[in-house]
Amino acid sequence: MSIINKLLNGTHPLSDMMKKYIATPWCKCQDGQWKSCVECVPPITTKEEQGNQSHGGDLFQHSQWSALYLTNWYMDNTNYPDLNNLLVKIINSDLLKNIIGDDKNKVLEFVQACGFFHDICKGGDNIYDMYAPDKYGKDENGKNINDSMHPEICSAVIIDPQNRYNGLLKTTLDEILNGYKDPKKARIILSLCAATHWEFGKSNFDPKYTADGYINFIVNKKNEIIQKVDATRIIEDSENILIKLCMVLSCSDVASGYNDEIVDVEGIETSKKTHESNGAAWINYKFKENHPKKIKDVLNLIDKQINVTGGKKRNIKKSKKSKKCKKCKKCSKTKCKCATSRKTKSKC
Repeated sequence: MSIINKLLNGTHPLSDMMKKYIATPWCKCQDGQWKSCVECVPPITTKEEQGNQSHGGDLFQHSQWSALYLTNWYMDNTNYPDLNNLLVKIINSDLLKNIIGDDKNKVLEFVQACGFFHDICKGGDNIYDMYAPDKYGKDENGKNINDSMHPEICSAVIIDPQNRYNGLLKTTLDEILNGYKDPKKARIILSLCAATHWEFGKSNFDPKYTADGYINFIVNKKNEIIQKVDATRIIEDSENILIKLCMVLSCSDVASGYNDEIVDVEGIETSKKTHESNGAAWINYKFKENHPKKIKDVLNLIDKQINVTGGKKRNIKKSKKSKKCKKCKKCSKTKCKCATSRKTKSKC
C-alpha cells in the first residue's frame, strides 16, 4: 500500500495526528446569532447543531474528502463533466508525466495528494481548534493573523515543513516526493495548489472577480514559489495544466465541507461526518451550480491562445506617465500646451 493510500485510509501516523484538529462547531443560537455551540445560552450540543458548518469533519476528514472528490470526478464523467474533463487532461498531461512519472495511477495519487495537503497548516501546531483566533500567530502590529492567510501559510509549510507534526510532515512529504521524477517541481505544484485553493471560490462571491485576474494570480503565484525554491528552475506549462489543476482543486476544497456525494473508492474507507454542514458552501452558496460557468470563463480565455506561461503579464497596458512641461529659461513660460505634450511650436 502506498503512502498516499495509507494517508487517505487514515492508517498513517500523520493521519492520526490530523484527526485531533477540529473545526469550531458553529451553531445558530436561540437568540439568532451564530456562535461556537458551547457559547450559546443554553449551550447547544453536537447532536443539536444546526446551520452551515464550513467543515463537516476534522482536518483529516476534510482532507480525505477533498482527495476522494477529485478521484470520483476523474473516474466518473456523468455527474460533473466539466470537472471530469479537467482531470482527464491533467492526469494525461505531458507536464505531470515529466514531473511525476509514466504511471497514470501514480499521477492520480499525486493529484490526490494535492487535495489531501491543501489545508495541512491547519494542524501540526498543537492548537486543536482550526479557527482559533491565535491560530497563525501575530502580525508585525501584534494583531492575530487572519484565517484568510492560511492558503499562503499552508503553501509555505509544504515548501519548508520545519517541525510541523513533530517532524512527521517533513519525512512524509520527502518520502512521497522523492518517488517522483522531479521532486522539486512536484513540491512546487503541491505548494501552488495550497496557495491558490481559495482563489477560484472567490469568483462565486465577487462578480468583479474576472477570469483574467484569476489566471494572472495563478501564474504570478507559481513564479513566486519557484523563486523561493530555486529561481533557476522553470516549470514550462504550454497546456496550462496548472491553472486547470488549481481550479479543480478549489472545487474539491469547497465540496469537501461535506461528504454526501462521495462514492466509495476501492480500498479506501470514506470517513463519516462529525458535524452536519448541510452541504456547506458547495450547496448553500451554489458553487455546485455555478462552477461550470466559472470554469468555462477561464478556459475560453485560455483558448484565445493568450500567453499565460513564464509569468509574463498578458495584455496589460501600462498607463502613460505624464511628462513635465519644461519652462523657457528666458521668459519662464511653459513650452507645452499640456502635461503630456513633448513638443511645442510656441516661441518666447
